[in-house]
Amino acid sequence: MSLLFLFLLMNGIYAQEKLNTSLVDQQTLAYAREGDWDGVTKLGKEALRQGIDFYYLRYRMGVAWYMKKNYHQAAHHLHKAWEQNPGDPLLQEYLYFSLVFSGREMEARHFASGMSGQERSQLGIPDDKLIEKIHVLADLGSSDDQKVIEDFSLDPWAPDGSRFISRSHRVFQIGLLHPVTQGLSVYHVYTHTQKDHFVYSLSDGTGFIDPDSRSILNQYYLSGIWRLARNFRLVTALHYIHVTLPEQEGELPGGPGVPGGPLAATPATTWGDYVGSLALYRDMRYLTVGLSAHSSKLNEGRQHQGDLLLTLYPLGNPSLYIASTLSFQQETAENEYQTERLVFFQLIGGQLTSRLWVEGSLTLGDMNNFVRYDGALVFNAMDMIRQQAGVKTTLTLSSRLAVYAVYTAYKHQSQYRPAFFEGQPFDPLNFSSQTITGGIIWDL
Repeated sequence: MSLLFLFLLMNGIYAQEKLNTSLVDQQTLAYAREGDWDGVTKLGKEALRQGIDFYYLRYRMGVAWYMKKNYHQAAHHLHKAWEQNPGDPLLQEYLYFSLVFSGREMEARHFASGMSGQERSQLGIPDDKLIEKIHVLADLGSSDDQKVIEDFSLDPWAPDGSRFISRSHRVFQIGLLHPVTQGLSVYHVYTHTQKDHFVYSLSDGTGFIDPDSRSILNQYYLSGIWRLARNFRLVTALHYIHVTLPEQEGELPGGPGVPGGPLAATPATTWGDYVGSLALYRDMRYLTVGLSAHSSKLNEGRQHQGDLLLTLYPLGNPSLYIASTLSFQQETAENEYQTERLVFFQLIGGQLTSRLWVEGSLTLGDMNNFVRYDGALVFNAMDMIRQQAGVKTTLTLSSRLAVYAVYTAYKHQSQYRPAFFEGQPFDPLNFSSQTITGGIIWDL
């Protein structure tokens, strides 16, 4: 008991002792020279709590947190020191790389813009390029819908309407990131998607079935990432989706009240959908908070969606992160039927080795004409996703090149959608699907 008492006594000595600037200066300098970074941060926190604050204290605390790889804390204290003495080149170096290793590249680029060409060259900071990053993605997905389709039966008394069941899809995507100015980056993406569906529709007593319906989507996403102030970012985005339904051939099924007939064809149709997004992000120590709003026209309906996003970095660096998003969506369908949905998204990721990163994610809630990632990702299948779970692995091949693979499992629900004004979806059919995604990220 006596040893424990002595430890607690020594551990609380700084909290009991009235510190002064001279003592703190001498002791933190001694700790720094010895490489006792825990000693620097512990004494520094107590000094700040007692109202003692000066340039070298912030400098040493910033370096200490940097050495402990807590880059969020390091950037905070080093910026405080830099405000008092912006001409120290070593301080500039620590602060710049604290921002880089925090994953806050726009803040780092903005800070580097105040350096001379010689200072940038000494730190190995590259000049701005026309293209900063290239992202290429390929995605393949399929569902276990065969039994659902085989067991499908017609309801002869159903109102006019339609049902879609997703079968498979193929996606190719390429995205480019451009740094336009020190306070503005532009990210734009082209995506080509082919989706296969089972389709049943009923109009004026005539039914139509096509088990191999296909839709083709060509998409363009454009976003601007604006640095409003230190640690504040604004994202504006527009996502345009051009949908083509080629000429479809199907059969007219017979049955009570549903006249049968020969093969029938529906003409090719095209239309354009869009999503507009606006998001504000605030970076803090250990935490990034975001608010976003989206307005869209998807599948002949109107949607309004708001998101609250929280990303926690428990270690003060991106080697471990926990991201949570709560979304509220209000949708008005073509027949004026309104739906309100609440969706929760949880992601946990971290660095397992120097080259390997792993993420796990789970989404709960009905995603139908739903958007994510500042409007870059759109869930616009005609059936609903009720749950999503995925695992992503990223392998860093070099300082500029990384490859990743994602496995995602979905639970879907297909509903019959009446065309009448007062109608609402009914007769749910549940099935599941899975996708495998591979991608390359190249920093130029």
